[in-house]
Amino acid sequence: MDRVYNCVSYVCSEGYEWEERGLEIDDMLISLYFKGISWSFNEKYGIGFSGKIGKTINWYFGSTQEVKINYPVLLAKSDKTLVLNIWQQYPSLYKKFANLQPTKNNILQFANSFGNIKDYYFHKNVISKNGVKSYSVDNIFIGCSYEEWRKEIFEMFENVKLLEIIQRFEEFDLDDIVHIGEDLITIWLPIEALPKWVYPCESDKMFDEKTQNLLQNILSQSEGKYLEIVWSHKGNYRIETIRKSSIQQIFEDNVKPDFYFSPEGKLQILKYTLMKRINKKITNNVTLRNLINPQTGEIDEFIFSDNLLTTMYLQLNNDFLKKRNIKRCLYCGEYFTPVKENQYYCPEEAEIIIQEKNKFIRKIVPTGKHCKNYDYTKNKPKIIDMYKKGMTIEEISTLTGRPIEQIKRWVKR
Repeated sequence: MDRVYNCVSYVCSEGYEWEERGLEIDDMLISLYFKGISWSFNEKYGIGFSGKIGKTINWYFGSTQEVKINYPVLLAKSDKTLVLNIWQQYPSLYKKFANLQPTKNNILQFANSFGNIKDYYFHKNVISKNGVKSYSVDNIFIGCSYEEWRKEIFEMFENVKLLEIIQRFEEFDLDDIVHIGEDLITIWLPIEALPKWVYPCESDKMFDEKTQNLLQNILSQSEGKYLEIVWSHKGNYRIETIRKSSIQQIFEDNVKPDFYFSPEGKLQILKYTLMKRINKKITNNVTLRNLINPQTGEIDEFIFSDNLLTTMYLQLNNDFLKKRNIKRCLYCGEYFTPVKENQYYCPEEAEIIIQEKNKFIRKIVPTGKHCKNYDYTKNKPKIIDMYKKGMTIEEISTLTGRPIEQIKRWVKR
């Protein structure tokens, strides 16, 4: 039985806002923000968790001194009340996310349209009584940091590029992308594939304090042109390093020495790399539920995602595994899931799943799109005029990207 994906996103009805400083993160969620978390204990600060050197983020349990988080966080202004069924209405949202330039304004617009990618809980206006911190419901805020947004956008960008290479591997030189070492396999992408907001730093030097300060100066003086830095080498930048033993454990004794150097082997390594990256995002973030159809009595399996980021990775995963068919609307350019063979436009209605206790109800809701009508009104007369002026159907198809069958219907051929 095929599983049904019920991937919804909750949008704040009053919108989101950026909070620059003065927040305090709840519980031990700080460990989700930074790698290399260290912990310690002392009488003044209690059990302490802190980020890497240079970060201003700390969290303390049982401390007698308040420590604030001083970095931008996108907070919801109210409870998450608006529900979008991302799976049906925006089946390739992950591509839009990957191509999002992570300025605060762009992130704000994305969140107001589709929701926050993750939900962390923050506090402000902390009340202290006898050295013990107490919080009220009114002081709890849902949000996600700017650094987290930027990191996830860049990772999704890399994963979309990996998927593109896997799907069209004949067009790429896999020897430039997959470098085989004695024990390590390194995956590289060309610098020209980088988004314009990432600065490639060509260097073989260690990332010492002097180099770090130099690069930070480049970022600060670029006035928002560059938001990230990657290390590059000979026109490529590294996105992943894996051990040969990881591949050998999967294929057991079937891996021969020349496997790694063959086109088939390198393609398999790229697939393994993308699989590993997807698994990292969806593991522990999806829930499988069996729900009954009250009309038929049949039971279906549903996959529920815990947050918007997981939903987008499930979309990426289904395209990676070729588990669905999507098209691009001829009018608005958005992707949609066709319900019939000759469908060229976004559907005006979509089916959503509503869970009520242990049962599910299928409901048809309007998408708010009328692309077919808009296209017929705006572009059909132009194409008919092109045909009347002597252009062939094939020439019109090449120029406009429209199917020949549609043009024939419009010009009544």
